[in-house]
Amino acid sequence: MARLTKRRQADTKAIQHLWAAIEIIRNQKQIANIDRITKYMSRVHGMHPKETTRQLSLAVKDGLIVETLTVGCKGSKAGIEQEGYWLPGDEIDWETETHDWYCFECHLPGEVLICDLCFRVYHSKCLSDEFRLRDSSSHWQCPVCRSIKKKHSNKQEMGTYLRFIVSRMKERAIDLNKKGKDSKHPMYRRLVHSAVDVPTIQE
Repeated sequence: MARLTKRRQADTKAIQHLWAAIEIIRNQKQIANIDRITKYMSRVHGMHPKETTRQLSLAVKDGLIVETLTVGCKGSKAGIEQEGYWLPGDEIDWETETHDWYCFECHLPGEVLICDLCFRVYHSKCLSDEFRLRDSSSHWQCPVCRSIKKKHSNKQEMGTYLRFIVSRMKERAIDLNKKGKDSKHPMYRRLVHSAVDVPTIQE
């Protein structure tokens, strides 16, 4: 049964900035509290403190940032209990998620429709009228899955087209041949559900 659901609420760019803020503050051997995070976000990214607080709250709800109560051990905050924020560990197995968290069209969070056949999700506003959900009791298929079902071209013909497209893409951009590395971005799997790069397409 198709229905609108909120998979994630926090903005992906804000999340990445918040992760950087927490990491920098923690590397300075300080508690990543709301004051330090809002000052960093205001100074480095020009984000208003209210928006930082809102995005931080949404990130905690989404499980992308962990909130704890920590007791300060030095300076003016020594002995005072305060909220601290951490990057999430590997407690959640992100690989088991069956669907993306962000709209396939605009890559933003919010209420999305979940495709019954693939990992894709879409905001209603990002769909043209022909693909919008008509009846919540029916199953829903995304535009990509519907177009695949409509087209009856054979796999060999499609393979020829894809090889041509990939070779043209490789000629124009050298970086497209490089695979994304999880080790470079330890939080990568928390934002990217199904990574697709040129080498993967070629396989």
